[in-house]
Amino acid sequence: MQTGPALAQESPALASLTISLWPEYDDPALLVIYRGQFAEGATSPLPVEFRIPAEAGQPGAVAYLDEQGQLLTLEYTTRTEGDRLVVAFELPTRDFQLEYYTPLPGSPAPGQRAFTYTYAADYAVATLDLKVQEPPGSQGFKLEPAAGSVVQEADGLNYHVTSAGPLKQNDTATWAVSYEKTDSGLTVGAFQPTD
Repeated sequence: MQTGPALAQESPALASLTISLWPEYDDPALLVIYRGQFAEGATSPLPVEFRIPAEAGQPGAVAYLDEQGQLLTLEYTTRTEGDRLVVAFELPTRDFQLEYYTPLPGSPAPGQRAFTYTYAADYAVATLDLKVQEPPGSQGFKLEPAAGSVVQEADGLNYHVTSAGPLKQNDTATWAVSYEKTDSGLTVGAFQPTD
């Protein structure tokens, strides 16, 4: 019996993705953290690829969440495509975390900080949340489009939270962040004991 042409396999979709931006956290750069879950029905192991800026270099972490809720490190490979670094890995579960650092632009004026962040959807995503950590000691923190809420978490820091989506594959979402900060101290330094 003859069969018709094989159907192109559809890309998996993300049920949810939270992107956390932590400027000047433990490095003068911007720490970007993806925490996501693929939609039900995604087969495992699930081969996936995410594109990050090539200037970021190797990711800081690639991990998955096991059934006990533990984050476990994953092996990954990378390849360069133009100005993007493609990070490829196989997910044994639907939940993952990916972290990388990307350089922040120089200050437009002394004490002024401003940057834009654009997310290009590698996969369709039903719900996208952005959480931007406000560095301690900063003034006049502004997120555009504006945050839907500002929450103080257990670490005592404020997080500006906004939602976007649903996004189709290859859609983009862009946010602009600005604030004033007169010192070059890193956020993690605020948690170090002082003698």
